[in-house]
Amino acid sequence: LPFFLFIPLPVPKRIVVFFTVAFHNDLSSLVFNQKINVKPAYSNLRLETERVACSVEPRRSISLTEVGQEMDRLGQSRRVVGLFDLSSQFPDETRPEYTPHFVTGAQVAEVTVNLQAGQVQVNRVVAAHDVGRVINPLDAQGQIEGAIVMGLGTALMEEYIPGQSTGFSDYCLPTIRSMPEIKVILVEVPSFQGPFGAKGLGEAAILPTAPAIINAVSRAINVRIRELPATPECVLKHIRVNGKKETVMGSAGGD
Repeated sequence: LPFFLFIPLPVPKRIVVFFTVAFHNDLSSLVFNQKINVKPAYSNLRLETERVACSVEPRRSISLTEVGQEMDRLGQSRRVVGLFDLSSQFPDETRPEYTPHFVTGAQVAEVTVNLQAGQVQVNRVVAAHDVGRVINPLDAQGQIEGAIVMGLGTALMEEYIPGQSTGFSDYCLPTIRSMPEIKVILVEVPSFQGPFGAKGLGEAAILPTAPAIINAVSRAINVRIRELPATPECVLKHIRVNGKKETVMGSAGGD
């Protein structure tokens, strides 16, 4: 699961810096804010489009480019290392058994889009996941296949509308007709901590599915879709922007 770590850095008084470090699987992303000539509380710094501003003094802001340049001038790294340790949350007798396991995976989806109706059919999904050591191949494959179907629903049909949705009669779910061809590739790079080298799988298998499908649809219609679910109405709206008029195919991946 993602987590966030706020790290204030020791820098000159005229500069207030804080980092937000977000870790997901074994990937990390860095977002930082900097304010020059004012010293607000960290909570008063606001990240805007390509700039950082002070909410109590909106006129005072600095571009992210200037932030990077200032960090270079100070000799500060633009990346920091965060530590995630839940040991203290476990009783002493079970604490030695707790080990972190980071699982990674990538999926590629092939879709067909009806440009007149906005309907999307997911033809094929290839899913590669590093599980460390495959202890039960059939269960591991089934876990990924089930996650792909759930991700397909997230990408194309499942939508709760407050005040309108009343139940499964108007909440669309994937059925057997929605099932694509699925190819599962189980990658084994053993973990040093896990039993028999296992890392686990769990809900990590669902994360790449929706991005892979939406990327494929976006490539097919040549317009970037930035909302979920990509219902026929949503896809048709984006198709009209591009002006295509026939059925097309597209493929793309997510991780």
